[in-house]
Amino acid sequence: SPDYSSELSEYLNTCSRIIYDLDADRIALIADRLDQCIAQGYTILVAGNGGSHCTALHLATDLEKCLCAALPPRQRIFPNVPRVRVLGENASISTAWSNDDEFVNALAWQVQAWGEPGSVLVLLSASGKSPNLLAAAAAAQARGVEVVALVGCAGSRLAAVADLSLAVGTDDTQIAEDAHMVIAHSLFRELLRRILQQSDDTSPRR
Repeated sequence: SPDYSSELSEYLNTCSRIIYDLDADRIALIADRLDQCIAQGYTILVAGNGGSHCTALHLATDLEKCLCAALPPRQRIFPNVPRVRVLGENASISTAWSNDDEFVNALAWQVQAWGEPGSVLVLLSASGKSPNLLAAAAAAQARGVEVVALVGCAGSRLAAVADLSLAVGTDDTQIAEDAHMVIAHSLFRELLRRILQQSDDTSPRR
């Protein structure tokens, strides 16, 4: 018989169920927001902590590099493909802000520096209660930046303050992060489909 634990089997089964139950309409709605941001030439900001920070980096790579690579060379210009910035990716900036103020405000300062009306801030959080992400959300909304939150459970503080949220229905950190990666890839594939549909137009979408 296979040599694996019942816990492993339960984890894989739960992962499969959570992913199967993801709300495709909600993901498409988030894609609408990002598509509008891209078409208008604004910046997509992305942030998370720990594993969610890694997912933010992955999403940014897919959106900026992979969408660009899918286009003919003459169309690889903004705003045909998005400008994406991951908050906290520059350790020097993050530690400088943390040293001058508090760590909890480091991402918020970066939102104030780079956010503008028309931009979208995507926040990823398994718990939905990270103080630095809540501070970033508040800073974004003060600047007219729309906030999209991917969280674990519905009813979290981050989901409550976001303009648009998607809860994957679990308080298990690893499973929530797994589902968020699937959502990130789903967003990429939907935006790729839309961009390729318009690739016959040789002019920027602005």
